[in-house]
Amino acid sequence: MIKQLWQKRLTTHLRTQSKYLRLVFNEYFLLALIFLIGAIGYWYAQGLQQIKPHTWWCLPLALLILALVVGCFSLVTLIEAADLTFLLAQEKQFRSYLKQARNYSLILPTGALILSCFFVTPLLALGGQFTPGKVVCLALGLLVCEAAILTNAISACYGSQAWGLIIEKWLGLVIFLGVSAYCSVILGLVGTILWLIGSEKRRRRASQQVLQWQYLLNQENQRSYRVKRFYNLFTDVPDLNSKVVRRSWLDWCLKPIKLKSENTYLYLLARGFLRNSEYSNLYARLLVIELCLAAAMHNALFLSLIMSLFLYLVEFQLVPLYRHYDHHPLLQIYPLTSGQKKVNFQKLLTNLLTVQWLLGGIVVVIFQNSLSAIGLPLVISGIVGIILVMWVLPRQLQKLKHS
Repeated sequence: MIKQLWQKRLTTHLRTQSKYLRLVFNEYFLLALIFLIGAIGYWYAQGLQQIKPHTWWCLPLALLILALVVGCFSLVTLIEAADLTFLLAQEKQFRSYLKQARNYSLILPTGALILSCFFVTPLLALGGQFTPGKVVCLALGLLVCEAAILTNAISACYGSQAWGLIIEKWLGLVIFLGVSAYCSVILGLVGTILWLIGSEKRRRRASQQVLQWQYLLNQENQRSYRVKRFYNLFTDVPDLNSKVVRRSWLDWCLKPIKLKSENTYLYLLARGFLRNSEYSNLYARLLVIELCLAAAMHNALFLSLIMSLFLYLVEFQLVPLYRHYDHHPLLQIYPLTSGQKKVNFQKLLTNLLTVQWLLGGIVVVIFQNSLSAIGLPLVISGIVGIILVMWVLPRQLQKLKHS
């Protein structure tokens, strides 16, 4: 029964992920992603040509990237709230369920490690004289580390000290990478195998204890929430509950808005944007990513594409804010028109895109060293921003009105 339960939930999980991934990787995003990968690849290749062999920071940087890749994954259990009641009597049989969950949780890290090792191989070769064979052994060792970390995650579900296992996770990664880079990669691989054996013995001992169902559910909810937050960058996720925070320290942003009747929606929507983490955090994340890419790239065409793409992403993701107060009862009796709402929302989005464009322009001016590399991205992204606000946004709002 437990095995069938895992297979059923895995099928449902994969179907759900497939649905969201089709929405994320649509033709427009794939086209932008191809250009983005090309831009990063071009910048990376140009940068590698300027790095001399035995440069001291190449090896630590590559190891840091690999450690972060291994550390960012977690155990996928697909636990539901009802399990705390209906599966409590089958706790012993649930051990096989967690083993299957661990095996499934290794699939995505394996792919990510292969791509990451391929990406940092030039840095490993420049900084540590790594041969292809050493890189393969390093990748195998990291995969064993991931298996040990996921095994420890199962032990934590039975009451093992979670903080101690987190410390062990990062300490084990640091020791393995340090030994592999500065001593012997074979010795590091043997050490990770011993770590996995020890983790497996701990899991067997811990599984004799009482399963901490609430801890297990909380961990799965946190993991699922992070995934849904990513999907929410591209489409609406019905089960995602956003957090509302007062953020009084941002009240100065609302002071330029004159408290007049025609600005009612402008004030409400601006306040909703600042308080609702779904919109404000999304805007902040996309802005930081854009500024980092703008600082790293030195090709005017690619930089123009990046700035324009992120203006589009911000505009597209903030459109649902237009309906944020649709079901507020007081707005149904207040003498306001839909035309005022449309104008106010357009004004708010214009201000947000202008701030984004100005900050991007400041970064471009600081990090670019030629007039063409500064002027072309600013002009093209500015034109794209105007098109988005004046032409694309009204049509999106019209579709929302009829949906």
